[in-house]
Formats: sequence, C-alpha cells, structure tokens
Amino acid sequence: MGRPPFNPEYVVRSTVPLVIVLGLGACAPTPEPTPPDVAWPTQGWPRGSATAAKMDSSALAALDQDFKEGKYGFVDAMFVTRGGTVVAEGEYPRDYRAIYGKRDPVSAMYNYYDATWHPYYNNTKLHTLQSASKTVTSIVIGIARTRGEFPTVDTAALAFFPTRKVANVDDRKRRMTIRHLLTMTAGLHWDETNTQYTDPKNNCAVMEKSRDW
Repeated sequence: MGRPPFNPEYVVRSTVPLVIVLGLGACAPTPEPTPPDVAWPTQGWPRGSATAAKMDSSALAALDQDFKEGKYGFVDAMFVTRGGTVVAEGEYPRDYRAIYGKRDPVSAMYNYYDATWHPYYNNTKLHTLQSASKTVTSIVIGIARTRGEFPTVDTAALAFFPTRKVANVDDRKRRMTIRHLLTMTAGLHWDETNTQYTDPKNNCAVMEKSRDW
C-alpha cells in the first residue's frame, strides 16, 4: 500500500529547535493591559540587545558557538526572547540526508531517520517538534480549562475515543484519565530505551509504520 497523504498534525512530533522564552507572562482568561515598557510582537518580533535586556551577551554568544560546533547534538535553531523582544537567535543548517545515510532499516513515514520528515518536512522550514508537543498540549488544555471549554483532567481518556477503535480495552485503560496522559503516568508499556531507533522492534518504529497511530 502507498503512503497516506501528508497530515500536518504529524509535523509536530520530532526534534525541536531550541527555543528559550524568558520573561513571558502566564496565560490569563481575560487579557490584561500590556505594561508600557513591554513591546509584544504582532506581525514580527522587535529586536534588541541582550545587554539592554539585562542578559549576559557573552553567555549567549558562547551558547551560539557551542550549537555551531555541535556540542549538544543536532540543535537546529536558537531563539531567545525577553519581554517580547528578541535578544539572540541563530540557525545551524546541516545535511541530514548525508548524516542519516542508511542508518534506518525500518524507515517509514515520520521516522526519526527519514530526512523527508525529520527534522524538516520535505526541505521546507516546517520543523517537527518531538516531545515539545507534550508541553504545547498541556498549555492548550490548561487554557481550555480556564475558559471552561474542557472538562476536568480527571475525565477518563477513553471518553474521547470510540472504544471500538482502541485495542485491548480493559479496566486499566478504563481507569486512565487525561491527568495520567498529561503527566505521563498512564502505565502503558513503551520501549524506546532498550532498543535502538533502527531496531524494527522499537515501539516508536512500530508506531511509525502503522497507518493508524
């Protein structure tokens, strides 16, 4: 069978560019007036110096150099803001097709070592997010709860899915709540540590080969 059509929802699940956000306020149900000394972005982010933002410019420059040299692995971008102003940013392009080579014998759509999908989608600027999606999901649910648009996080997870489409439904799965999912305490078996990503038995590889995650 051929690959299913591209689904942009899946683009939010792989390695994330390093994003450092400093000094941003928490979400509130009713927007509060913006302080006169803070310029929040609209169509673009205003630029400023780290020194003016009372940040250590030498530390940021050293971090930028470390990323360029690959000291912390494959970091693709850095974006640092304070008070709504960009104080440092950088991009670190790499030839992922050459890096990945033939490392993955279980290559499938969205797979970790498939350069068509990871970390950039099809040679575009769209970047997969991997586990950063967990944070985004938690924030969105928190906002929805504040607005009264989402039930308690102690609601059973299966309430959101037709049970006929969920495999192996038992009492344990019936007891799983949204809180369990948000805190990664659902108790579901998932093995990404004892097997390599290139191992067909790796749970992530099995999921990625499935037509229905």
